[in-house]
Amino acid sequence: MFKHTLTTLALSVSVFANVSASEAKPIEKPVESVILLPTGHFFENLTFQNKEELVATDYTGMSLYKYHEDGQATLWSKVDGHPVSIRFDEQGEGLLSVHETSILEGKSFLNSMALYKVNKTGELTRLLGIESPAFLNGMAYLGNSKYLIADAINGKIYQFDMKTNQLTTWLDNAILQPDQDRPGLPGVNGIQLYKGALYFTNSAQQLLGKINLQDRKAGAIEIIESSIQADDFVIDGDGTWFITTHHHEIIKLTSDKEKSVVLNHGIVGNTAIQMSRKEAGIFYITNDGGLLFGGKDNAGLHKVKF
Repeated sequence: MFKHTLTTLALSVSVFANVSASEAKPIEKPVESVILLPTGHFFENLTFQNKEELVATDYTGMSLYKYHEDGQATLWSKVDGHPVSIRFDEQGEGLLSVHETSILEGKSFLNSMALYKVNKTGELTRLLGIESPAFLNGMAYLGNSKYLIADAINGKIYQFDMKTNQLTTWLDNAILQPDQDRPGLPGVNGIQLYKGALYFTNSAQQLLGKINLQDRKAGAIEIIESSIQADDFVIDGDGTWFITTHHHEIIKLTSDKEKSVVLNHGIVGNTAIQMSRKEAGIFYITNDGGLLFGGKDNAGLHKVKF
């Protein structure tokens, strides 16, 4: 029962649909672990605070880690809860979503969502507790002190205004919803702003989508791909997606819809991904070592070239 609950309520779930036999073979690349912690840690999200420094959330470790691209890693901040997603504004201050009850304790975590402010030095201030059940997951900075936050259980995207502490519904649409035939799997999961639009994954519906923006409001919605059960992603300057799956694979999807597995072993339970701002072709990837599915690999932040 516990294992089933843990699997179906996983922060991000992991199946790459419709992979050919050749793509499913091990595809290994040199992986440099720049932060490596033992079994039981769960690195969930990753973003740049500034041009040179990344911040990663350690969910089970209740911590934020910082990594400078010159090679320096530090434990940056402790969290009174389980940090999920984090994004920063132009000044290096940010917003953090937190489960104040761990997902490992079952469905009660849905009633423990909160938002925290993160200042430039990593100090945290609790801003808002969410009174109704929710699953605050992926996050994007919209500008002008406003953030977008994916609710993976209710299938919505919220807008949070840091200046007023107001949380409002930005978009509520069926394309963001979980799949009722796959109960427990997250709906809208990762979200990223890219060239004037908001892109997203829906893990349960196995799709990638695009929401056009009109004065920072949601416009027309497009389906980009409908055969990848994705977690997080990043899009490069050519429009190519690099997608984590919370499993063994990292998926590449070009703007021409060519799909391939670029890494099939080496970063187990991969959760979030960012492109280096210093080295071309270098990516940073977080993972949980397969923790949510019984795995016992190490967790942390890893560097790989695609």
